[in-house]
Amino acid sequence: MKTLLKENNTISIKNDQTESEIECIVMNSKGEKVFSEIIKGDAIISFESKPGEGIIKLVLSNGKHDAMIIINGDELPEE
Repeated sequence: MKTLLKENNTISIKNDQTESEIECIVMNSKGEKVFSEIIKGDAIISFESKPGEGIIKLVLSNGKHDAMIIINGDELPEE
């Protein structure tokens, strides 16, 4: 996914499938990796980068996935 990165970024993931992993990889406009993390279940991750265009890749493990992703938006709602 292409996105506009800010100096301080937040990615919120609500993943109802707690056994499945999602690897979140963020790259800048030059294709350089800025951030990477493997997530299970719900997560709010923050990272810094230079402002500008970027790409977020989500690599899904085998299994079921039912996830909602918010980039630089509000945090996950309370249930």
